[in-house]
Amino acid sequence: MPHRSVPLVGLVGGVGSGKSAVADAVAVAMRGVVIRADETGHRALKQPSIQRRLKETFGKQVVDSNGEVDRKFLANLVFGSSPEATGNREKLNAIVHPWIRSQHLREIERLETTGECEVIFLDAPVLLEAGWQDVCDVIAFIDVPRELRLQRVAARGWDEAELTRREASQLPLDEKRTRSHVVIDNSGTVEAAAQALSHYIQSFISPSPLNQPVEVGTSAI
Repeated sequence: MPHRSVPLVGLVGGVGSGKSAVADAVAVAMRGVVIRADETGHRALKQPSIQRRLKETFGKQVVDSNGEVDRKFLANLVFGSSPEATGNREKLNAIVHPWIRSQHLREIERLETTGECEVIFLDAPVLLEAGWQDVCDVIAFIDVPRELRLQRVAARGWDEAELTRREASQLPLDEKRTRSHVVIDNSGTVEAAAQALSHYIQSFISPSPLNQPVEVGTSAI
């Protein structure tokens, strides 16, 4: 694991698990900063060099008349478990992930230098898939039952088929859980999950050994 002056906590979990909400709550409690990979990814799609490569790879229609990447068009190409979707996803990742990683590393270095926070959170849906765990001190899995996640993604206009299609594009949840240092139950309130994660981070800063995944539920606080 890296030895940083400011601990970096990576957050993983299923679609609709509430990673961002938990990260925000803990950041307030612990003077933390959240780096959101989705936002960095959106900035990546605005880079002329990346847009050029996307058009070369997926066709000119991937960028609309306003000079914006058609994210819905791109999503239809890359989400899913079919060989075609898998191949397209690998091509997309090869184009955008190096730029996203460089931006993350630059921001992490800046935050460590300025001392403006006591903990950094990397909120990245594909953190493990992209290999970004190597920059993290600890990985936290945000655990929520599928039924509850379905309710949450319904607010985005997604049905069960869309949830399944998007999760098929990521590592299985069991693998994400196994590769994490701590499991945080977020089936209750965000406040309870944030308190559990804060408690774990404090014990990590103390420090304590990080050998096996630890189950931290709301009842443990």
